Amino acid sequence: MVSANALTLDEAARAALANNLDLRAARYEVEKARGRLIQAGLFPNPSIELGGRSDKLGNNESEHTISAGFAQAFPIAGRLRFAKAASRVDVAQAMVEIRNQERLLIGQVQREFVAILLLRDQIAANGEFIETNRNFVNLFEQRLTKAEVSEVDVNLAKVELQRLELDNAGLGVDLGSRELDLRKELGVNPATPLKLDGEIENITARFSAKKYAPSMAVNRPDLRLLELSVDRAKAELQLARAEAWEDWTVGLEYTNESTLDEPRGIDVNNFAGIKLSIPLSFWNRNQGKVHEQQATADQAVQQIEALRLSIRTEIATGLVQATRLRSIVTTYQKALLPRLAKTSDLLKKGISEGLTDSTKLIQAQQQQASLLASYLTANTNYVQALIQLETASGGSPYLSKDFINDRTSLPKNTQRTSK
Repeated sequence: MVSANALTLDEAARAALANNLDLRAARYEVEKARGRLIQAGLFPNPSIELGGRSDKLGNNESEHTISAGFAQAFPIAGRLRFAKAASRVDVAQAMVEIRNQERLLIGQVQREFVAILLLRDQIAANGEFIETNRNFVNLFEQRLTKAEVSEVDVNLAKVELQRLELDNAGLGVDLGSRELDLRKELGVNPATPLKLDGEIENITARFSAKKYAPSMAVNRPDLRLLELSVDRAKAELQLARAEAWEDWTVGLEYTNESTLDEPRGIDVNNFAGIKLSIPLSFWNRNQGKVHEQQATADQAVQQIEALRLSIRTEIATGLVQATRLRSIVTTYQKALLPRLAKTSDLLKKGISEGLTDSTKLIQAQQQQASLLASYLTANTNYVQALIQLETASGGSPYLSKDFINDRTSLPKNTQRTSK
């Protein structure tokens, strides 16, 4: 359950991993794979054969035959062993697939968390602009009665006030939508209160771009999943070759036979025997499936290289984006926002002293609100670029690393060395 206290970014990630309903459902894939592993190692069931014949519809001389048999099929060429090897890889794949879903979920929760914090900051900042503009509207209306400003000035101030209020209403809609999305990822009811705790500056410091490099592609669970698909195809290839030899069947049989032997009468004989059935692989040696699994293994090797390149490119692109966005955010913080705030303060002072045209103040207010919105958007993009870098590298501290690098649990005949 999500705590009633304010959630930090890290607590939100942990809560999502514990409570996300889609992830909970996906974890049953592991149990399904384990069930297939259990089934793969089972011997075929034996069979009992019963039979009988009578001459009651013929001469009705009490002649009859009763037979009973027992048959057991025996897999040869190691078919059960190879089937279990393939199923073991299935279990490992299911586990790694869960890790990949966890990787994506953590990134999604963190992006939503940061977006909500920044939207709340922007709504609060707009609220201050709204209050300031409301005061100026009241001031201009008072001055209008004294003919110190024109009706145009009053109307412009009112329009700017309404614009800010509408902008804030739109931000509120976006905020509500993102909060609902975050509740869904956390696995809580849409009506549950959502309290978030965190400062963007502290969150940004945690996701320093210097921690990431394109070489971190080896940590991605989806890359590990493709490596396992090579193991799976190789296990299936061995199984396909073994299945070219169908099961041998060994049977035991007993027959009780009663026949009429003139002049002695009914003669009773008992027979016991053994039989062996050996299918011959003359035409069907499973060559089509062997060819298919070999192609599947070769295809997976190529897919691994393609995905490895894609991951490295994704991380490299994220590093470039984060670096450039950081430069933009720094320019906003150190140059544009302080300069415009100072200008706005001077204009407010001039208005209060009757030394400045009200139109200039309204324009400055518009610029300040627009600049702040642009800054918060750039900061959102910057922090989310850092989060995406962590997601792309698979470097989240809350992402379980088991079944990613440890391959010792696989059967020897399916292990391979990663590049």
